[in-house]
Amino acid sequence: MAFSPTQVVILTPAQQKLVFKLTAVTPAGFLAPTPPGMARDIRLLGLIGLALSDINNAPPREGWTIDSFPQNQYDFLVFATQIWILLMAQMQYSLADVSYTENGYSINLDRTTKIGSAFANFKLMYDAQLTNYKNNILMANGGMGLATPRYQSNLSRFISILGNGAYGWNIP
Repeated sequence: MAFSPTQVVILTPAQQKLVFKLTAVTPAGFLAPTPPGMARDIRLLGLIGLALSDINNAPPREGWTIDSFPQNQYDFLVFATQIWILLMAQMQYSLADVSYTENGYSINLDRTTKIGSAFANFKLMYDAQLTNYKNNILMANGGMGLATPRYQSNLSRFISILGNGAYGWNIP
């Protein structure tokens, strides 16, 4: 069933908080394709879902939903969603950018390159934050891997002496 702009959808408190945080920190130009209202909120929830899927699928895998995601990590989820907003804006502008030259006069609208460099900078920060977030999950569980005390067998002792804790969770 397709969403209609006149359709009334009740957002959960978690969804409302995330949409509010996202609209508060995202530049208006990136929210412009969809006017304020329920249609924009549904679009933003879709982008939040993409970001949450990305977080869930990075190892170790998790099963968060928008409503179950920890509130103390909302800022991280909003930042991850902004990565997706940048990617979608780049896709949108790639269809509208033009180059025109006539009699030595040229016009070049190339917003995709500028958004691409911003995306690359955001992605570096996001990857570092995602790695830190996932490492904290591993630490909260006492570390996991073949060289941890949980697997004290002859095989794990042999693997652990192969070189500075081979197959350990804390190896860069």
